[in-house]
Amino acid sequence: EPGEYTYTISKPGYKETTGTITITDRDETITVTLETSISIELSKDTAQVGDTVTASGKTAPNAWVPIKVVDEAQNIIFFDSKKSDASGNYSIDFKIPAGATGTLTVVVGEGTNVATRTLTIEPVTPVTYKLTFAVTPTGAAIVVKDSEGNAKAAEEDGTYKLEPGEY
Repeated sequence: EPGEYTYTISKPGYKETTGTITITDRDETITVTLETSISIELSKDTAQVGDTVTASGKTAPNAWVPIKVVDEAQNIIFFDSKKSDASGNYSIDFKIPAGATGTLTVVVGEGTNVATRTLTIEPVTPVTYKLTFAVTPTGAAIVVKDSEGNAKAAEEDGTYKLEPGEY
């Protein structure tokens, strides 16, 4: 029957397409090429330098999935590409590199078919060890310096809290 109609075309792994068509006095053909869609989930929302994070999701079957991780200054700190399986599932592991700070943006896909998630990098709490000197006779002056010659302050109890390194 003549009139205006709306349509929706959907398929798993592809972006849904909608539109309108006006039917008048003849047959009509609408040519539609569905664009692939991509989704992303991260195994964690926060991480520290050295942690491994998994990006996973769904896209078109057997499709290449490029991934890049960018820092707040838009520097690419990780890039890779893996193929999705026959069902369109993908999983890509990446390690948070030394020097990464702030919020990272994880991007999968290419062109206009991209999905993103953010990942907050938590500072690593330095490991410290307690150093105690047992000096006889007591009352001797003790100076501890790092490998660059900087003196380290003693704690109130006379011990030193030091990070691993040469002193």
